[in-house]
Amino acid sequence: MAATIPAVVTLRGFFTSQKWLRGKTLAEMEVSLGYRTGRLSTLGAAVYAFTRVPENWEFEVAGYTNVSGGMPMPSEWVEADRKAAAYYAKTGVRSSETVLKDNARASMTIYGENRLIKVKPLLDDPLDTYPPGHGIPQWRVSKEAAAKGTLQGELLQVIQQGESYPM
Repeated sequence: MAATIPAVVTLRGFFTSQKWLRGKTLAEMEVSLGYRTGRLSTLGAAVYAFTRVPENWEFEVAGYTNVSGGMPMPSEWVEADRKAAAYYAKTGVRSSETVLKDNARASMTIYGENRLIKVKPLLDDPLDTYPPGHGIPQWRVSKEAAAKGTLQGELLQVIQQGESYPM
């Protein structure tokens, strides 16, 4: 029995721009995004397009797919970040995180090559592993946005075995 693929979903987890996946097969997408072999190429993938560009509070800068789930922060960096945030709050100076997010948002769109997308494997595997990908930019829906369900994705396409992401 084929799984039902919803037309609209509440977005969670990691996302990227479609320009990094254009023309790639499902196997190539696995390598680029950091999915284990077979996670996309076995049953395919549903690709959801963002209905709007997220606000700064709705996403986190997550680096590149060659670092699965982002890099763990040493405790001294966490403490330094906490102190810096307090300083920025007092002075009104934009924090480095705000600058990073503003720069990221400047390239984000809901159409064209920089269209924001979420790739959802059709193979459900809750125990999956995520090997390092080939280092394409990625962001993550913030926990707050995920909990509130503020970001929606509309089904853009379903990529089946043997197909590639359209150019």
